[in-house]
Amino acid sequence: MAFTIKQERELFLARVEDQARRARERSIRCFLGFLDDSQRRLAEDGLRYSGLSVRFFGGYEDAERTMVGMSLEAELPEEAYPIRCVELRWHRGEKVTHRDILGSLMGLALKRETIGDILVEPERAVVFVTDTVEPVILRELTRVGGAAVSCKEISPAEVTFQRSFQELSGTLSSLRMDCVTAFLANTSRSRAAELVRGGLVSVDGQPELRCDHPIVPGSKISIRGTGKFIYDGETGLSKKNKWKVIFRKYQ
Repeated sequence: MAFTIKQERELFLARVEDQARRARERSIRCFLGFLDDSQRRLAEDGLRYSGLSVRFFGGYEDAERTMVGMSLEAELPEEAYPIRCVELRWHRGEKVTHRDILGSLMGLALKRETIGDILVEPERAVVFVTDTVEPVILRELTRVGGAAVSCKEISPAEVTFQRSFQELSGTLSSLRMDCVTAFLANTSRSRAAELVRGGLVSVDGQPELRCDHPIVPGSKISIRGTGKFIYDGETGLSKKNKWKVIFRKYQ
């Protein structure tokens, strides 16, 4: 059964409220996630007046996908989160991408919310997952795409990662949402408008349905099926009087 975006949001908020109620009534720690930017924003709003200590953590500093922890305690320690790190390694020369790894993990019938960030480096990757699915991955994940992989649990202290970006520069006739989406998704303006109105484009974690919404420097833009970007701003006008713009795409 397919749900509308509004229904998905309502179902998610109901789950957040249920976990908050359990945390209060039973005086226990409750966790939910991993969450994307949009879900995190919804959870922040839904828990604002919960009376609980709320913390978002994804296994390392500046994680993109995070788990929300709720407790009556003053502060939740990082080690309380049911997060595990799994290291994947493959032979030199094999090409393994983020999409390959995510696809293989989903092929194990894992829910997306059980998988956090996937940090890909040459010849290895680190995947943050919930403690419930880690045994499945260690036992069953042997191939990613065409590459044979070995898996083992590692300590978060062994994770050394510097996030990388692909710089995208070009010119835009307008900084409207539909124009920006067309540029980033490499599609037509009309198709971009469909993506925006269909709720497939988010700005700073919230779906943006207005095609004329203006983009400002520092905005984080997510386009479902395309990727996530940061808008660094304009560098001036071209000879054809178009905005010269710079974006960074998360790798």
